[in-house]
Amino acid sequence: MRFLVDENTGPTVARWLAEQGRNPMLSHPDLIYTHFAPTYEQMVKRMPNWQAWIGSVLPHVQGPRVLDVSCGTGYLLTHFASQFEAYGVDLNPSMIALAHQNLAAHNLQAPLQRADAHHLPYRAETFNTVINTMAFNGYPDCLRALREMHRVLQPGGRLLIVDVNPPADANPVGTAFARKWETRINPELKMGSLFEQVGFAYEDRDVGGFGSVHLYLAMKTKSSLGAGFLDTDSTDDTENL
Repeated sequence: MRFLVDENTGPTVARWLAEQGRNPMLSHPDLIYTHFAPTYEQMVKRMPNWQAWIGSVLPHVQGPRVLDVSCGTGYLLTHFASQFEAYGVDLNPSMIALAHQNLAAHNLQAPLQRADAHHLPYRAETFNTVINTMAFNGYPDCLRALREMHRVLQPGGRLLIVDVNPPADANPVGTAFARKWETRINPELKMGSLFEQVGFAYEDRDVGGFGSVHLYLAMKTKSSLGAGFLDTDSTDDTENL
């Protein structure tokens, strides 16, 4: 089966950061993750709280076609690849390699490729659900990444994001956790504003961390075809499905 892939993926995150005069290794956590992918794998397996947080997306996944952006070592993919046509991307080859191993250990298969969230290598309106867990806060340009996720979603499609932000009730424990989690890139994301700019209706749910871990359930409310997001090819070519 051929899939709708846009081969003109544009520059990588590292190149984009260099163009902005920023050090990719210091500015982008995803690049650093390459060096501790095995440690991350063990952390996911041994931390029930982490599993519960990222697993909060699973009841909301709708198919048939699902993309996990920044899929890491494939923990979530192993939980839904048997039910849906699943795809995964991650910037780090070490994460992709581990994701392949984890899928194989579960007798599962899914097309995985190295790609960054700012330039997703797929045609517009391809997926029914896009998933992104514990990664969004680390992107150098969150608005750009969100527009890409919007672009590849079908109208009415779901975007499921899990990430850390200060709790709504500003309780001290949750606030302290969120502050410790903050990156120099995005110290406190205004998710509502981002969703509204791009064209998502959304709901914000507390899923843990004393209110600091949020599940954002977003629905694409308008088509991205012809919108010119990121100047990415958005040709509808259903004959290649």
